Amino acid sequence: MGAAAHDRSGELVGCLGDRCAKVRVAAIGSLARFGPRGQMYAADIARSMQDEDCGTAVAAIEALAGMGQRGAAFADEVADALEDPRDPVRSAAAAALEAFGWEGAPGAAAEGQ
Repeated sequence: MGAAAHDRSGELVGCLGDRCAKVRVAAIGSLARFGPRGQMYAADIARSMQDEDCGTAVAAIEALAGMGQRGAAFADEVADALEDPRDPVRSAAAAALEAFGWEGAPGAAAEGQ
């Protein structure tokens, strides 16, 4: 992404609080595609895991899973999502934890057998 895209990242972060879930999901996806520049917004994206909209929460978890070390810094918060009442959120959290190489990830014990 070029400098012009990075200049818009502040506007995208602002969209994380938009009242429309589709806008929030699009903002998360756009920030995630910024690569290393987008990773500096991992904390903002992590807050979206608590979103009441299931798709937004899933998008946030999936974005963190693709952010390497910056995303993995939120592994404990992602692990909390394993207790979410929504199946897609729990599934996304389990997949993210596996991507992080988190020892407590569901399926990690089975892989070690």
